[in-house]
Amino acid sequence: MKSKWGMLVLVLLVIGFVFWGFQIFQQESDTQMASNHSAKLLTLKEMPRNVETEIQFIKERIEQEAKEEAELLRLEEEKRKEAERLRIEEEKQKEAERQRVEEEKRIAEQKAKEEQPSQENENKEKQAVPNPPAEPTEEKPSSSSYGGISSFEKDVVSYTNVERVKNGLPELQIDHKLSEVAWYKSQDMQRLGYFDHTSPTYGSPFDMMLDFGVQYTAAGENIAYGYPSAESLVQAWMDSPGHRANILSESFTHIGVGYVQEGHYAAQMFIRK
Repeated sequence: MKSKWGMLVLVLLVIGFVFWGFQIFQQESDTQMASNHSAKLLTLKEMPRNVETEIQFIKERIEQEAKEEAELLRLEEEKRKEAERLRIEEEKQKEAERQRVEEEKRIAEQKAKEEQPSQENENKEKQAVPNPPAEPTEEKPSSSSYGGISSFEKDVVSYTNVERVKNGLPELQIDHKLSEVAWYKSQDMQRLGYFDHTSPTYGSPFDMMLDFGVQYTAAGENIAYGYPSAESLVQAWMDSPGHRANILSESFTHIGVGYVQEGHYAAQMFIRK
C-alpha cells in the first residue's frame, strides 16, 4: 500500500515538474516572439521615414533642376532680346546714314545750281527751245562735226589731274572717244538751251556712252556752263561736293572733256574700263 502511494506521489511530482518546465518554456517563447514582433514593428515604423526622406530628396532635386533649366531659358531669352536690339539699332544707323547721304546729295545739287552765274541762267532761258517735242525728230550729229580735243579741254584734264595728285590719286588718262561723247553732250546743251544730265537727244550720259560705242564698268559725269577758263571751271567743280566726288573717285581710270565756247558749256565724263 505504501509502495503504491509512493509511486503515485512520484508520478505527480514528475507531472508537476514537466508542467512547470513547459510553463517556463512557454514564457520564454512568448517573450522571444514578443521581442521579434517588437523588432518587426520597429522596422516597419522606420521604413516610412526612409522612404519619405528619399522622396523628399528626389523632389528637391527635381525642383533644383527645374530652377536651373528656367535660369538657362531666361539667359537665352535675354541673349535673343539683346541680339534683336542690336539688329534694330544697326538698321536705324543704316537708315540714318542713307538719309544723311541723300540730304548731302540734295544740298550739293542745290548749291551747284545756286552757284551758276545768274547771267548765264538768263542766256540759258533765252536759248531754250519753247515747247520742245517729246521725241526729237532730228538725227544725231555725225562724228565729222567733232574737231578733236582742244587746248581748253586738255587744260581741264590737266587741272583735274592736279587735284587728284594732291589727294594721293593716280592721274586719269584721256580717252579720245569719251572726249567726243562729252563734246556732243556740251554741244547738245548749248544747241537746245538746257542744262541737265539727261539729254532730250541722247538720254542719260550712260546710255549716250554706250550708243557711241564706249564700254565701261563704272561711269560718271560733271557738267557746267558760264566758266570761261579751264581753271575756274575745275575750281567750281571742286567747290561742289557731288562734282568733287567724281573728280576724286578711285573708281575711274579715264576721262573725256567736251567744251563749247558759246555759252561756255562743258561736260566732263569719267569711266573705268
